[in-house]
Amino acid sequence: MTLVDAGRCDKNDNETENKNNKKAIHAKNNSVATLIRQMQEQLLIADIETIKALIAQDPRPAYRRAEINTPFVMRYKSVDVSFQLIESGQLQIMAVVKVSL
Repeated sequence: MTLVDAGRCDKNDNETENKNNKKAIHAKNNSVATLIRQMQEQLLIADIETIKALIAQDPRPAYRRAEINTPFVMRYKSVDVSFQLIESGQLQIMAVVKVSL
């Protein structure tokens, strides 16, 4: 009877240890995800003027510069910036999307 009880204690200890390990991994993943999200948000705030300046230089290929309302995408650090030429002759940023890591 003592051996069976000892076996149950070991099993419970292993289950508790596994649960603690899973919680630690989950907490680490959450903190990493939070850190990445914060960095990406800071990137967007800090670099919006740079993104605007790059789009103002018209990064489209020269042979496609006459195309109106055609979407183009430019990657800047960890975001994709979608833009297009509108009828008024200006380049308009349509979307800024975080690139999944």
